[in-house]
Amino acid sequence: MSRPKILVLGGYGDAGRAVIDALRQDDRFDVIAAGRNPKKLKALEDLGIEVVQLDVRDTAALEACVRKAGLVVNCVGPYIGTGAEIAAVVQASGAVYIDIASEQEHYRRLTRIVEPTGSLVIAGAGAYPGLSGLLLLALLEQHPGATKAELALIAGSPANPDAGGAQSVTAVIELAFPLQALRGGGLVSIQPGAHREFFFPEPFGEREALVWPQLETLMLEPQLTDLETHVALGHAPLPHPWVLRLISWLRPVPGSLSLRLISRYLGSRRVVEDEATQNQGAVFASVRQGGEVRTLSVLTRDLRSATAWLPVLLANRWADGELVGTGLVHAAQVLPPTEAVKLAKRSSTFSFED
Repeated sequence: MSRPKILVLGGYGDAGRAVIDALRQDDRFDVIAAGRNPKKLKALEDLGIEVVQLDVRDTAALEACVRKAGLVVNCVGPYIGTGAEIAAVVQASGAVYIDIASEQEHYRRLTRIVEPTGSLVIAGAGAYPGLSGLLLLALLEQHPGATKAELALIAGSPANPDAGGAQSVTAVIELAFPLQALRGGGLVSIQPGAHREFFFPEPFGEREALVWPQLETLMLEPQLTDLETHVALGHAPLPHPWVLRLISWLRPVPGSLSLRLISRYLGSRRVVEDEATQNQGAVFASVRQGGEVRTLSVLTRDLRSATAWLPVLLANRWADGELVGTGLVHAAQVLPPTEAVKLAKRSSTFSFED
């Protein structure tokens, strides 16, 4: 009997490699790694991994590659560039699609391009967004009367400095598109810039975080009237509001001159290493019910493993025939939040504080 086949797009990148390493731990799946760089693919092939040289912008080549697998994990960012188009190709093939995207604009594009009756398209299934949304929904299940919530996310310096640059470029591109917060029962566009303090699990502790609408805002709109989301960096100061306004004004859409110039500048900056928090991250979630505030937070000492945890959990559910449904969903729609958090609490990847 043949084993389930999973295609990982962007397989030699930081996130893609983490997903592949996790999938291969139990030797349950046949994994195919795809990417453009032949030298990086050769390094994976030398480990016994099947590889395919592929440019995801080549639709015909992508279609041929996708037909080899029943499930595709897309780790090619920034997702605003090609994510929705890749999802459409995967869905047209009948395979299940999973990504770890964080961009709201990517999700909006998916809502326009994904067929509601087609195969599953699961967006934002990383550590955050992904586990962070499940964490918040698990709190809401315990306190069903709550309608207001907060999420705050923090990341230390990445183990791979190149990954930090990619995350910065994604954030820059997001500023060219609407960023929406959930306030008063509706979505409103905001300009990121405001800062406030949060108490994250150690070794982060008290840190300043930046208001930045996350993908969860669009995914959790039906469950809440108000959702504030924030991001923080454990290894660098937060940008000044005028810097963010300037970037928004430059409109750094994919392929633009402004994006190339900003990306070049970001690439020239060395990522500051902080050994105390390197490759670690944390999520703080809170819900308000009447005058009471309930909180839950999680620390991960390996962001790479945390990013891969949910895609691999979903892959196992898929292989067991338990990943059912059609069209565009988020993780909590195919995985009960409380059950997911219980599984995460039993994992060595995470440390929880109630």
